[in-house]
Amino acid sequence: MQDTRQGILDYLHSHHQAAPLELSRSLQVTAANIRHHLSILLAEGLILAVGRTPPAGRGRPRQLYALNPATQAHNLAQLASALLASLPAQQREEKSRSIARRLSQDMPDLHPNPTQRLYQAVQQLNALQYRARWEARASGPQVRLEHCPYALLLAEHGELCQLDRYLVERSTGFEVEQTARMKTGVLEIKACVFALKLI
Repeated sequence: MQDTRQGILDYLHSHHQAAPLELSRSLQVTAANIRHHLSILLAEGLILAVGRTPPAGRGRPRQLYALNPATQAHNLAQLASALLASLPAQQREEKSRSIARRLSQDMPDLHPNPTQRLYQAVQQLNALQYRARWEARASGPQVRLEHCPYALLLAEHGELCQLDRYLVERSTGFEVEQTARMKTGVLEIKACVFALKLI
């Protein structure tokens, strides 16, 4: 896991709750950096917004965050990261294909109608927690993934983005090209986008 996010989790573990300014000072990173990492931890359900501080003078109340009790009993992100790191770099792409095959092994046969196939693919991707949807575009359909179930691992294991592409290909039956990658921060992109190559 990214060091700043782990620092936030460690701080919340020992202090029970904190506001972004307190975290920024304690971890010696910018407030913008803290907000970025808090948004990722919130999206992954590792922390919760639990209230607000009383306003200080004319200032606005500050949001308080705490660990999500439902997610404190595992170490899955670190385990997955360690397992991925144990693979030689040249094997990681093939391993991503293999994982995609395993994750998609229970998917039904591809529907012969391309439109129905897209609806079917979205259902299957959503069962894997991707918050997927598809859109018709003049250039052809595209699949949007608005949640990354592996976001906590991406800083160290960017190869997991290949896993997303293979899953979209297997669920739609079409070759795809990734045209956008989800980002948070100043230049926020809210989804990973895959354009389907129909020909």
